[in-house]
Amino acid sequence: MKNYVYVKHKANTPWPNFAAAWYVWWRLLFKRKARVTITVGADIVNASTGTNMWLKSCGFKSGWETKTNNETLIAYRIVGPCVEFCRYERRGKKISFEDEKARGIGRMTSVTYEIERPKGSAMRWPAISWSEGNGKIPTAPFGYFLEIE
Repeated sequence: MKNYVYVKHKANTPWPNFAAAWYVWWRLLFKRKARVTITVGADIVNASTGTNMWLKSCGFKSGWETKTNNETLIAYRIVGPCVEFCRYERRGKKISFEDEKARGIGRMTSVTYEIERPKGSAMRWPAISWSEGNGKIPTAPFGYFLEIE
C-alpha cells in the first residue's frame, strides 16, 4: 500500500473520493498517534468557501456531532492569497485552533502535524476529509495529497 493518497473533492459536495476516504479510515482506525502530512498545490485555491470556515482533512472523532462531541482534526482554509492549516480540537462546545501555519498558494507546499487519540478517550473513529464548514461548501473542484504515518 502506498503511503499517500490524492484527496479529490468535487464541486458542491463535502465528500472526498472513495479511495481517500478508505485510506484515511484504514490508516487511522487502529492508531493512537499519527503524523499527518498535507501537500497542496495551486488548485487548493478552489477550496475557498467565501468565508473563513475551516475544512477538515482527517483526524479522530467520537461519532456523530452532539453536544458532547470530541474531535481532534487537521483543518485548512483559504484566506486571501494564503492557505492556513491548524490542529482543530473540539471538546463538547469548546473549540480550539492550535499550531496555525500559513503558506502561499502559488506553489506546492507541505505541512506536517502530529495528532493523538488520548488513552481512554471517546474519540474512537477516524474522521475522513470533509469539505464543509458551517454549511458552506466549495463551489469548484480541488484536491491535495495526504500522507498518514
